[in-house]
Amino acid sequence: MKKLVKDGKEFVELPKDLQGKKIMLIRIDEGLYVFGAEEKVQELVKKQVDYLVRKKGGERRPRVIKRPEVPEKGGFWVFDTEQEAAVFSRRHAEEFQSGEILGIKGFDGKYYAVRKSLYESVLPRVLEVLREKPMSADDVAVLLKKDKKLIKGILELAREEGLVIERSGGVYEYAG
Repeated sequence: MKKLVKDGKEFVELPKDLQGKKIMLIRIDEGLYVFGAEEKVQELVKKQVDYLVRKKGGERRPRVIKRPEVPEKGGFWVFDTEQEAAVFSRRHAEEFQSGEILGIKGFDGKYYAVRKSLYESVLPRVLEVLREKPMSADDVAVLLKKDKKLIKGILELAREEGLVIERSGGVYEYAG
């Protein structure tokens, strides 16, 4: 594989045999990923499962294994990777199209999705707090006794709408 440097950052060019193919990325640990052509990764997983079943002396029974759905946390979700967010948005495409779920990528690199009803019920209280003084998402969450990730998602959506401004250091200010 060939290393590319662009704007002082190092990138790896995909090998020719992977270019143009659907790639599967598996996160092993913080900053550690394994990737490959999707069909090859699935083939490898199948071989590993067959090996483990034979090792235990069992018989392989066919069954469908689905990637588990990210559980809803009271009307909102947070994703660390674009791939996770993309899978979620495909599964909930109708709800995104109808506006029942709102989504955004934050400046922190995370992806936030919030049910519109939850957004609309919490946003007025968030704006009320920020009218008094600028605050961080964590401070707003503590004051309102809400989940920090929920408040961060609501603030990111409100920023996109022009209702709040994010200042340096992650401090939000009412834009009104």
